[in-house]
Amino acid sequence: MSESTNLKKKAGTKLKIIDSFIRLLGTKRFDKITVRELCEEAEIVRSTFYTHYQSVYDLIEEMENDLLDELAYFISEEDLANSHALRYTGPERHETIFSVPLDSTFRFFQAIDRNKKSLIALLSENGDPYFEIRLKKQLERDINLMMDTEGIPNDMLRPYFSEVMVSLQLNLLKYWIQAENRADIEYICQISNVIRAGSIFINFSKPE
Repeated sequence: MSESTNLKKKAGTKLKIIDSFIRLLGTKRFDKITVRELCEEAEIVRSTFYTHYQSVYDLIEEMENDLLDELAYFISEEDLANSHALRYTGPERHETIFSVPLDSTFRFFQAIDRNKKSLIALLSENGDPYFEIRLKKQLERDINLMMDTEGIPNDMLRPYFSEVMVSLQLNLLKYWIQAENRADIEYICQISNVIRAGSIFINFSKPE
């Protein structure tokens, strides 16, 4: 077996284990799922499971870390250019700010969409409650980075903007991934962008 074939087989087995874990989360708390149950669901032997993971906790930690890495905001060069232009042109760009979300917002919700199945499972009542806390902390970090990039002062209003934006993003993604009639990603990004634009508008409107 070639190295590339072997790597593909290992990746396929890990995906099979993760899919089985997600299915089991539909009926059982994450900390009650055993290796034996996982192996039965995935139709693998225990030694195969231990080739990839030390325990169920190791599996869920890797899942969560991979998800958080993929959901991290990455400010693009275009975002930076738009943000620097904003600092110098001021309020006349508000209409554009309200109507055009950042590239990073699209990438964030595209990642949400790709990982919908895992997120629904991990954010459910059977998932790891600490994952939502970690996700919220990461959103807070990334949104504050975005606000720094936008030139929003780190003043007494910043924590209010940050808290509202983090809560909006978290609740928006949780609702969107579970909605029966899911709105197109473009509309979700527009909704997310409204609070961002509002914080910029209020900042430029503050009396000197």
